[in-house]
Amino acid sequence: MQALLQSIPSMVLIIFLGWFTRRIGFLDERYVNLLNKIIIYLALPALIFLAVRQSQLSLSLVKIPFLAILVMALCLGLAYVVGRLSNYTSKTFGSFLIASSMGNTGYLGFPLTIGLFGYSNLVKAVVYDFGTVVVIFTMGIVIAKKFGEAGKEGSVIKEFLIFPSTLALVFGLLLHPVPLPKFLLGSINYLGQATIPLIMLTIGLSLKAEGIGKYWLPLLSLGAIKLVLAPFFAFFVGSLGGLTSQTLGVFVLEASMPAVMLSLVVGLKYGLDTKFLPVAILTSTLASLITIPLGQAILRLVA
Repeated sequence: MQALLQSIPSMVLIIFLGWFTRRIGFLDERYVNLLNKIIIYLALPALIFLAVRQSQLSLSLVKIPFLAILVMALCLGLAYVVGRLSNYTSKTFGSFLIASSMGNTGYLGFPLTIGLFGYSNLVKAVVYDFGTVVVIFTMGIVIAKKFGEAGKEGSVIKEFLIFPSTLALVFGLLLHPVPLPKFLLGSINYLGQATIPLIMLTIGLSLKAEGIGKYWLPLLSLGAIKLVLAPFFAFFVGSLGGLTSQTLGVFVLEASMPAVMLSLVVGLKYGLDTKFLPVAILTSTLASLITIPLGQAILRLVA
């Protein structure tokens, strides 16, 4: 817990720095797309590749993404019931479903996993995030096409297979036993080390508070599902799935993540409620800075 309490203030400070530089006009929203491209296509794949390559791989890791998908399915089912009872518009309903069930397991989950459980356990977060990517590029896009206004054509399977995180995971597994030149691994390591500060800056630049009053009810429902019930589901699913104590800690931590930032990318592409999604990401991210430490403290008491 001490490690988590040390990591969160450091990350909050960099998030605030990103927000502050936007407020004073030093950086603006144009840089968000640039930083996202650097993270998604360069830094994050490097971090994932090294995490997989440098870890002790075992068959026990295989069940983590399947259990993660089950947790997301439980959240999605609950969000569907809540959304139907609340009579949201079609665009808001689709956005609510995605944001309530799919977490920021890469952008925020990786730094917190490193801070709390160490780099050696990052591979567990990586395979959990693989489950998130699978759900986003399958059910997430199905939801977006059904409830959005711009159902664009395209191969979901192709988008998933060429997604940089997927490729990094695959190549990390394939090249795990293969000796690679030190200069190449050094270059990949430098890129990977840039991931966390770039992510924090991007989150800060992306935070927007407009529309919180309009969407207060779905935001409260989203917070209850994603930040409170999701880790609760994860604890029981992970326990029944036979995860060891430390693996269960990473599993619950990843399930505790706020609304996934990639939901806004999907929302923009398929015409979902792009006014709701930014405030959903903002409020759930800020609230998670409280709920995640509380959840981990409760988990340690229970476990």
